[in-house]
Amino acid sequence: MRTRTVGYVVGVVLSLAIAASVRTAAVRAMPAQRYTAPELKKAPGGGAGYTSWARSEVATGEGVRLTRTVFEKKYDGRDYAFIEGCPGFSSIPDAVSDNSSGSFCYGSFHPPSGFLEVDTGLYFYYDILVPDSAGGWKPSGYYVDAATKIPLFGEPRIDCSIKAAGSTTQAGGAPFKCEASLTGSGNDAKPRWKVTAKPVTVVDAATSANVARAAQLIGDNCSTFDTPRCSWTRTQKSSAFLQDRDDWQSLTNWADSCPPTDPNKPFVLQTSRSVQVSWSDKVGGKISGKIAGDVFVAKVEATVEANYEHSVSQSDTYGESYTYTIPYNYQAALYLQHGLLQVTGDFSIVDGIGDRYLVKNAVFQFPLQKDVQLGDRGQRVKRGLVMHADIPCSEKAPTLAYPPPPAGKIGIVPEKAR
Repeated sequence: MRTRTVGYVVGVVLSLAIAASVRTAAVRAMPAQRYTAPELKKAPGGGAGYTSWARSEVATGEGVRLTRTVFEKKYDGRDYAFIEGCPGFSSIPDAVSDNSSGSFCYGSFHPPSGFLEVDTGLYFYYDILVPDSAGGWKPSGYYVDAATKIPLFGEPRIDCSIKAAGSTTQAGGAPFKCEASLTGSGNDAKPRWKVTAKPVTVVDAATSANVARAAQLIGDNCSTFDTPRCSWTRTQKSSAFLQDRDDWQSLTNWADSCPPTDPNKPFVLQTSRSVQVSWSDKVGGKISGKIAGDVFVAKVEATVEANYEHSVSQSDTYGESYTYTIPYNYQAALYLQHGLLQVTGDFSIVDGIGDRYLVKNAVFQFPLQKDVQLGDRGQRVKRGLVMHADIPCSEKAPTLAYPPPPAGKIGIVPEKAR
């Protein structure tokens, strides 16, 4: 039994040795399979190794400023929280002035990025600002949504779109455009975004040839205010005044104390007629007729000087009773001289296809609904005055709808005569 056992063991050992030799030969014959680690490039001056980085630039054109609202280390739903600012470069700027640019850089650096954290991805939002009429800057109602991905392997990607405030979809007919470009290639590609505005066409409403165009633009785009399509800004100091003589409204027909009237019993003229004075513009209602009066009056009311606060209205009805004794041998009529507040402003308009307009010098007049003070110590402008106009009996009196004749004697009917 001992002899048999020794022979058996020797046989098994020989068999195992032969099998091992066969496997070793097979393994040596197979090609080696190894994982190649990403090649690390060195950032200039920093000494840090990176697998990708985005040396970026955001630029603006004339009349456009940017204010950053969002910056995230994400792209297309994937998180790139591991990326860091590049050594020697700035972080993404909070704001970009008009006709300028801001540079920034982020990348995947090793360390601290993990073995498989090799790509760079990010996105950001900037609100777009435009000039206002007072020399400052105001929100345009639009923002830019931009993003990029710079991978270690594969093609770099860059995105940019203009969106209306509060919206997540690209704006149709926006007055701005965003140009996105990449220079270089691969994991060294440099993203660049530039936001520009369409040029502004100026329409001066003070020029008679432009009135119809100004009215059309306002009517088509300004049913509401402080929207991306229309905003209004007061541009001059408001002024309160009493109507010119040619704008007075008649309260009575012409009456007289002409012979054979008894000189000792002249005619007493009385009025209790109500007259409504409505707001208007200085070009025959072509502009004011296009605007919702209540909306515009509320906008104007919020911008006028403190001494004119709560003084204007869309219309005012004046109906107090007055009496006037006509002098002997004269004809007379009573007129209303209403107080007005004049306001001048500009309309910034973006039409339906994104074209931009500035309607300048739109002048409006609003009837006062109370007496107002001109400045802190100036004279008071009355809400309204009742005026008498006298002409000799030898002259022909105008009809009710016409203003008093230039040669007529004018005077105020005192309030005690009411």
